[in-house]
Amino acid sequence: METDQDDLIKLLQEEELKFYQRAKTTDVLFGYNNTRYFQMIANGKHRKKRISSLEHEGGKIEGQKTLKITLLNSTKNFLDLRRRIISLS
Repeated sequence: METDQDDLIKLLQEEELKFYQRAKTTDVLFGYNNTRYFQMIANGKHRKKRISSLEHEGGKIEGQKTLKITLLNSTKNFLDLRRRIISLS
């Protein structure tokens, strides 16, 4: 019975450490033991870095798949134009 409880405690500590590392905050070092807090911080930082939509040529592009295709096409067009300019020089 003791080992099951010890395993559970160890798992909970590992989970808390994971979210602490994602949140990049020092509160856990000072004894603030609230995993939900760290989850909110970590997920908020993840959402903050994510591009949800772009305005392109007068329209709004939404959805990860559509954004990826549009960005790849724009990059390809830019690089093709750059190659043509360099070859004319």
